[in-house]
Amino acid sequence: TGVQTCALPILALQLLCTVITNIINEPENETKRTINHTGLSFQKRIGCLESGIELLTLMGFTVRETEKGERLVLTADALDVSLLMKMKEMFVTKDTTPAVTVPRDPSFDP
Repeated sequence: TGVQTCALPILALQLLCTVITNIINEPENETKRTINHTGLSFQKRIGCLESGIELLTLMGFTVRETEKGERLVLTADALDVSLLMKMKEMFVTKDTTPAVTVPRDPSFDP
């Protein structure tokens, strides 16, 4: 088969919200600011959406070579917590859940 399907855009939004929240909560934690963009989970949820990559770029992520291989990294110098908080406000409702919720697909293994 070899055909890769792309998740619903809402799943990408949910993952972006998680990434943003994790960085806001622990901005000094480099692992929270590093994404394996070549992994299947990322590719199914965000990598297959041009706008997902664009959002990460707007957040300050760049492709870097790390000890674990090529990764998307938000360096401490590029980190703008106030920007991330504004982005999160745009994506999330008052009860801190994504503005639209889609039931989790049990066949999708992140």
